[in-house]
Amino acid sequence: MVYTNHIINTHMSIINSLDNESAFKITQILVGSQSASSEIMQKIFFDSVQKNYLNIVELLLKDERVNPSADDNYAIISASQYGHHQVVELLLKDDRVDPSTHDNSAITSASMNGHHQVVKLLLGDDRVNPSNNFNRGIRYASENGYFEVVELLLGDKRVDPSDMTNSAIRSASERGHTKVVELLLGDKRVDPSAINNYAIGFASRCGHIGVVKLLLKDNRVDPSDMNNHAIQYASTNGHTEIVDLLNKKRAEHAELISQKQKEKILEIMSSTTSLEEKQVILSKINADSLRIETYAQTGAKTVCLIFNL
Repeated sequence: MVYTNHIINTHMSIINSLDNESAFKITQILVGSQSASSEIMQKIFFDSVQKNYLNIVELLLKDERVNPSADDNYAIISASQYGHHQVVELLLKDDRVDPSTHDNSAITSASMNGHHQVVKLLLGDDRVNPSNNFNRGIRYASENGYFEVVELLLGDKRVDPSDMTNSAIRSASERGHTKVVELLLGDKRVDPSAINNYAIGFASRCGHIGVVKLLLKDNRVDPSDMNNHAIQYASTNGHTEIVDLLNKKRAEHAELISQKQKEKILEIMSSTTSLEEKQVILSKINADSLRIETYAQTGAKTVCLIFNL
């Protein structure tokens, strides 16, 4: 009995410094002796999960003193957080384990830490909801640049990458995760112009030129929003290449608007509406780009359009 207690104390105190083979031998003795309490065996089980000692976890799952769902399924949440996908796979085969407990903490933790193998396993369990906590998993995976995780989560119809005012693409853009931004832009639900074009504003501010180039290809993005905050940020922080890109885009945008306004004006002027109606319609066109004058000519009123474009 004294010898067994010594083994228990030894295992409890140095398991984190033991290699797998040594820890497994000690655990085999404890399992065979039946003298260790459930509390002791449960602690050894939790430690083995954290250490990713798969053979010990497998051994202890057969021991009636060990409950893999104890402490609100702490074991699978811990294994998911640390990315121990083989342990997670083993635990999912045990009917006592519920991977959705604690508000789906297992898949949230795995997503936040970039453990795509674990995320894939958990997505295969119908009890798991990857959209919990306002799609926290994909939001934090995007922020941290975990491409594989984002790709997996986007494949699940329950996941909404636009949740929390398009937090996923905003944070990915600010952090400079180009591949993740490109992936998110491929989803029609994502709006890269959300919150006053936050994405391009902060990508410009932080000098993420790859992200800026991607965002500028999307017609929904307006780099001149908020009084040209994107170019102001880029200029202040010395990102000259981004400044050049934004200036080029701004010139192209102005030219496009100018052409569209001219086409609209010609359309109005060629219509059969009265002079007064034409003046009303034309006055609604951007006043900064167009000046409308009326004057008398040979006894008839004419509209003179002066383009300031």
